[in-house]
Amino acid sequence: MNAPPAEFSAETLRLTLCLGYCLAWEIAGKATHQSWRKLRQVVDACQALTPQDIRLIELYEESRPTVNEERFLARRVERLVPSHGSRQRLAKWLLSCLPGDMELSAARHPLIRDWISPPKKRGNTRLFYRTAHHRRSSGPDERLPVESEREEDFAQFLAMPGFEKAFEDYWHAGPRNRKNRETRGLVTIAAILSHFFPPEQFEKHSALRKTLKVDCHFSDVTVDELSAIGLQLESNWYQSTDLAYRLMVDVRPSDRTHVVDLLLALEDDERTTKVDRQTFHEVLSLTSSD
Repeated sequence: MNAPPAEFSAETLRLTLCLGYCLAWEIAGKATHQSWRKLRQVVDACQALTPQDIRLIELYEESRPTVNEERFLARRVERLVPSHGSRQRLAKWLLSCLPGDMELSAARHPLIRDWISPPKKRGNTRLFYRTAHHRRSSGPDERLPVESEREEDFAQFLAMPGFEKAFEDYWHAGPRNRKNRETRGLVTIAAILSHFFPPEQFEKHSALRKTLKVDCHFSDVTVDELSAIGLQLESNWYQSTDLAYRLMVDVRPSDRTHVVDLLLALEDDERTTKVDRQTFHEVLSLTSSD
């Protein structure tokens, strides 16, 4: 299934597949989600990719990429693959990872068009070599970000206390087999619950578990997972504003609303303040148009 050329590193393959998702967003229109089937098969079959690579690739299914993210991916690949011939082979492999009806449009897209076209002849060869040497000898392009916006945000998620371990435990784990965003949502909700509720509320037959099932409409499996992660994160301390931000970006709107309603119904106790609840109320207001 579209085995990549052996000459390319795992990082190059990851960035190129992320670029494939960008092209799908640009070209497929309303059929974007259907166009991912072949890309997903390639990702699953590519043995060179690590779990960390796959987690980053999955980020590009979540929303349309920005122009800066597209440029970031393309420029990073060009730095890793400076030879035009190698870029041409890489581009042909990328095109083979896309649905057949997208290949021609993708080949003409500005992101990779120059990789496929024959290199332009240079009038002043000496000037060309001096310029190329300057590019190689100079430092990194200051205009090029270190990582894309969504990758940077994912790194911030993993940096939250206890989040990385919980994410690794539940990402693509049975029975839900959650992808990146679904796993982030699960961990975020569990962290919020651990912040607002004492450990005994995660025990079997507790009032919280009943509320999560009946009012928030979580399945028995999800309630068990939230309780297990909540207990795992109990010893960590979080800023309410940080949790509110993660609630806004990582949790799907319906679950987000249920969680905020649950927190707004809480009465004052040693774990809950008016400021905490107000923070989450503001998040609800910010996201009510979703």
